[in-house]
Amino acid sequence: MPPPSKHPKRPKKPSAGPATPPKPTTFADSITEALSLEDKGDRHGTSAKALRFYQRAREMYAHAHSLEPSDAECMYNWGRILLVIAEFQVDNGDDDIDDEAAGRFALFNEAAEKFRKGDQANVDVLFNLAQALRGAAEIALEEEGTGSGVGGGAAEAVKMLTEAEAALEEVFRLQIALMEDEGKGPADDAALKSAAAVKEGSVDKEEEKTGGDEDEEGQEEEEEEEEEEEEEDSPTVSLIDTLSAHAQTLTLLFQEVRDPESTLLYTRALSKLHKAQSLLDSPPQTDPITPTEKQRCQHDIDIRFAETFAARADVVAQVENRVDEEIFGQAVGRLEKVLGGDKDNVEALCEKGDVLCSWADAVKMCAGGVEKILAAAGTNTSSSSSSSTTPPTNPLTLLRTLYTRAVDAYTLAYTLTPTSAPIAAKLGDTHLLRIPLYTPPTTQSQLPTLALNAERYYRRAVTLKDHSVLLRLAKALSWAGKEEECRKVVVAWRKKVDRGDGDVGEEGETAEVGWAGVVKGWEWFEGALEGTA
Repeated sequence: MPPPSKHPKRPKKPSAGPATPPKPTTFADSITEALSLEDKGDRHGTSAKALRFYQRAREMYAHAHSLEPSDAECMYNWGRILLVIAEFQVDNGDDDIDDEAAGRFALFNEAAEKFRKGDQANVDVLFNLAQALRGAAEIALEEEGTGSGVGGGAAEAVKMLTEAEAALEEVFRLQIALMEDEGKGPADDAALKSAAAVKEGSVDKEEEKTGGDEDEEGQEEEEEEEEEEEEEDSPTVSLIDTLSAHAQTLTLLFQEVRDPESTLLYTRALSKLHKAQSLLDSPPQTDPITPTEKQRCQHDIDIRFAETFAARADVVAQVENRVDEEIFGQAVGRLEKVLGGDKDNVEALCEKGDVLCSWADAVKMCAGGVEKILAAAGTNTSSSSSSSTTPPTNPLTLLRTLYTRAVDAYTLAYTLTPTSAPIAAKLGDTHLLRIPLYTPPTTQSQLPTLALNAERYYRRAVTLKDHSVLLRLAKALSWAGKEEECRKVVVAWRKKVDRGDGDVGEEGETAEVGWAGVVKGWEWFEGALEGTA
């Protein structure tokens, strides 16, 4: 045994972690630091590390504003970084981001307030104001009926969208004026004149039917990086982007109001997209568009057309109780056009899946539900090939075909972005929604495969921190006959519901899918589900 030390060691003080650097004392230094933090966030893509840099940039802009409250550019940048954070989605399953609806709505709302205080004759301020308002409106619409109270429901969403579309109208007017001042506007080019002359409401007749950040910062500062000057967008491309965003806003708006206003807004949305297409087809000679930008703009226009057509078809189904297959077909056709030129376009793939699922929803609603469709089909339950380009007329066969095609689209999107929780959840939902279509005895052999596929993608969504799918996962497990695993998931779901955690109590469109009949024999089931066990 060693002799005792003559100088006993003092206990170590607990580590306080890396010291927080003092905030800059001048406005200029604060802005420089905020921009530097943004740059570091940009270099980390869509990781949680990027988000942490953006959050610190937000704090630095707030600090700069406290030093110089009247600086308009600081106010704009503060709003802009709030918008970046609100729209941010971590791609690696990290749980650092507050993805709750209330948190994101507050960010969009705060961003809008900052932009409202900015220069209302500034194109960037108004465009970002519209984006913030649309983001907040989308959350308000998504949360309506959930009981969360977030966003104020459809009435508030309509107000926000109306303000957003007015802002975009002014953005377009200002952009045209700037182009004319620079000699690039419609008045200076005959081809662009005809594009700008497309009247509101004039649409194609055929379509009218239808680790520690501090250490990493030090390492990054030591790296030599070449400063690349950002190329400014072509003025014509900026015009096209404004028209596209305006159409997107009008599309959200016409779904929430009644006719005749709904039809007028739908017509205006199409008019914006036709105008964008005309600008893309015949840009001013003084402002040519690069081939890369032209392809991007064309894809964006086609995707926006698809969204507008699908939304119109949804309204027709709800108001007139009929399936407008022509408009749904036009929506799918636009997306297939995009994918013909870019088969890995994830946005187009997801939109295609969404449109096909909306089409299926319309078929079910207008036919009176799945049970009536199954009853009418009788024993004629043969499956249809998903490769057929002509939609089958039998409702049951049509539903199976639409969902199969949707799964194909979502699966490819998931293959390209396997860390996307929303895509994984959507795949789980689509497989689960297919289960009732194969309950007749002649097709029940399909059920285990569909249930296992739903389980697989729901589990992936949970791994990626999306716990809203827990109840749906439990349903899939009941259809797969996995009693013990189903029990564990139901218990976990019940605990989260009792704690009031987020939106785990929601089922959404999958509420129509019941539990497998086997649960009647599970003694624990009712008590666990109701929380009385």
